[in-house]
Amino acid sequence: MREKNNIQEIINGCCKQRPNAQRQLVALYSDFLYAICCRYMQNRNTAKDQLQISLLKILKNIDQYNSEKGKLESWMSRITINTCLTDLRKNRINIVSIDDASLSSAEIPPEVIDQLKTKDLIELIQSLPDIYREIFNLVEIDGFSHHEIAEMLNIKVSSSRARLSRAKEMLRNKLIPLDKKKSWINLA
Repeated sequence: MREKNNIQEIINGCCKQRPNAQRQLVALYSDFLYAICCRYMQNRNTAKDQLQISLLKILKNIDQYNSEKGKLESWMSRITINTCLTDLRKNRINIVSIDDASLSSAEIPPEVIDQLKTKDLIELIQSLPDIYREIFNLVEIDGFSHHEIAEMLNIKVSSSRARLSRAKEMLRNKLIPLDKKKSWINLA
């Protein structure tokens, strides 16, 4: 209970724009929020930029947080995800249409997946083009429905589904060479 009270004290201090409380909030949650930024952005520098923008938005709007509507982490995650999506949308030049029928269903042996480290998975996800990476993260990691994503990104539900399929196919195609290398698999 003490921890919950401490967080509420920090939130109250942030609402009053107290620098010490703001520093505490940033110290407590910046790693968590940075991980979200890294999932959505293609490189760490851009992720750091989006983290800074997100933290500024969080601190500016902390008085709008309502603990009865959900956890602070969820509220901050939503702001961070939306900040990243806004940047991706702003910098998007071209959206490529895809055909679901052209997707294959290559199977990746489970032992290849088991040998991947978190860092390797993040790098694979970061290597996806923006329009596929954002959908993959929103569905597979953050748990949004295709209907919610369609609303957020102003696209059709079918486009969201198609982009997720394409993202998964791209990841499969990146994993197939790893299976052939065998260096990723511990044969012992």
